[in-house]
Amino acid sequence: PLIVKPRYEGSSKGLRKTSLVTGAQELAQQGQAGEEGTLTLEMALAPDIAIIGMPNSGKSTLLHRLTGVQARIADYAFTTKEVIKGIYEREGKTYLVIETPGIVEGAHTGKGLGLAFARHLRKARVLVHLVDGSSPDAAGDIERVRRELAAHDPGLLDKPEVVAINRIDLPEVRNAREGIRDRVGHRRGSLIFISALTGEGLEGLMDAVVKLADLVGPTGAAVEAATEEPATIVLLPEGKRPNVVYRKKGVVVIEAPELEEVLKRTDILHEDAQAYMKRQFHRTGVARLLRKEGVKIGDRVRCGGVEWEWQWPL
Repeated sequence: PLIVKPRYEGSSKGLRKTSLVTGAQELAQQGQAGEEGTLTLEMALAPDIAIIGMPNSGKSTLLHRLTGVQARIADYAFTTKEVIKGIYEREGKTYLVIETPGIVEGAHTGKGLGLAFARHLRKARVLVHLVDGSSPDAAGDIERVRRELAAHDPGLLDKPEVVAINRIDLPEVRNAREGIRDRVGHRRGSLIFISALTGEGLEGLMDAVVKLADLVGPTGAAVEAATEEPATIVLLPEGKRPNVVYRKKGVVVIEAPELEEVLKRTDILHEDAQAYMKRQFHRTGVARLLRKEGVKIGDRVRCGGVEWEWQWPL
């Protein structure tokens, strides 16, 4: 460590301690008090494609087909309990694909696995809404998921979306295509029948999805600009209070906002700091008010949260 020994300079009027390094005065101020608060930070992915849907609609199977990622697959709900990521490659380009846990009615209130994962959807370029074609109410399933997303963040409904009706490999779904299209197709602009299990229809699905993703741009920028409002911070000027000096219970009280801030940051017991503070008392006009109040050496003086014995002639 560097150790600097002080030296003394001065004349017959007195000595002043200085540093051996460039003769700088040994005076430092503390930082001004800042604001305190608690921040909650959330880390969100920026996927190109996000697969959403009701539990057990085949999302993990679809992710595996597209990216090779082996997520947990079973014939019961909520086999996926966290966001699963994979990379889809097409014509020399790569796309980050995520699968989110299944959404049930009341998810925005915490039912099922809730919607804690929904923050990852905000920056997605395209949503692939996967629907179980064997469900007795496929159209209702779509609307239930959309209602939950809207309850969490209405802006998610503005995301480009492709609806994929899954399990066309089942005869009852293949034979019911026209009926499903009649019930769902008029509500959704894009509706594609697929089998995540066999891969049927996936080429057409990804043609539509990739085309939308490339139109939207990186991390859903086109949608972000439309759905997020810039934050505005307005700082209002504080009213300036006049400096006041008065006596209270034997103590000379100084009310001077600017001087109080200086005192908070200064150690007035330090020799160089005292010279600095004397200049501040004169600069702010407080020295004149102290003379008017008749302050003498030895009086108790208080300014802000600092109290000391006055030692300077006025």
